[in-house]
Amino acid sequence: MSNAFLDILLVRYCPNKLTAMQFNNTLATVSQWPNAKVYIHDNTKDNIGLVKARNLLLAQSSSPLVLLMDFDFDEFKIDLEAMCNKIQIPAVGMVVPYWRGSHLPTDWQTPTRIGCNFMMLRHEVLLEVGGLDERYHTARADWDLIHRIIKNGYYILQHNRSWVGHIPTDKDPNKEVIYEQDRLIYEAQYDHGPYELLRKQNRQLCG
Repeated sequence: MSNAFLDILLVRYCPNKLTAMQFNNTLATVSQWPNAKVYIHDNTKDNIGLVKARNLLLAQSSSPLVLLMDFDFDEFKIDLEAMCNKIQIPAVGMVVPYWRGSHLPTDWQTPTRIGCNFMMLRHEVLLEVGGLDERYHTARADWDLIHRIIKNGYYILQHNRSWVGHIPTDKDPNKEVIYEQDRLIYEAQYDHGPYELLRKQNRQLCG
C-alpha cells in the first residue's frame, strides 16, 4: 500500500473520563497503522452530530480508502492489509470485521448483521452513493448507507479474522430523543432494516 492509502475518520465526543480514555486508546492504536492517516473532529463542546462531523472529515479526505469507525471499543484486532485488499475488488462496496469477538470457520462471508461501528469503503463508492445523509444526527445513518450501497449493486463482506469488541456508552444525555428522531426519519423512507437486504445477498452468494 502506498503512503496515505487509508483515511480514518474519527469523531471525538468525550464528556467524561471514561470516554476520553477510550478515545485515546483507540487513537493510539490506529495512529500506528501503516499507510493510514487519521482525521479527527471534536464534537465534545458543540455536538453537531456524528453524521455532519463525519461529512466534514470526508471533505478533507483524499485517500482511496475511507474508514468510518467508532472509538468506544474494549479491544479490537484488525487485519488491515486483508481488509484493504478486499475492498479494492470492484464489486465490493464495504468490508466490516466480525463484531461479536470470536472466530468463524471461513476468512470471509456475506454478513447477515453488521455492528456498523467499523466500516471500510472506497472513497469513490461513498461519494457515488451520495455520502452520509445529514438528515440523521447519529443513529440509522449507517443503515441508510447500507441500503444505498446494496441498491447501487455492491456487496458487503465481513472479515472473520478481524473483530471488534464494542462497548457503547451513553455519552449524550439527549440520546433517546436523538435516536427517536433518527428512527422516524429512517422509517419514513424504508419499510424494513438493512438486514433483510444482507440476508438476500447472503443467499445470492452462498446459494
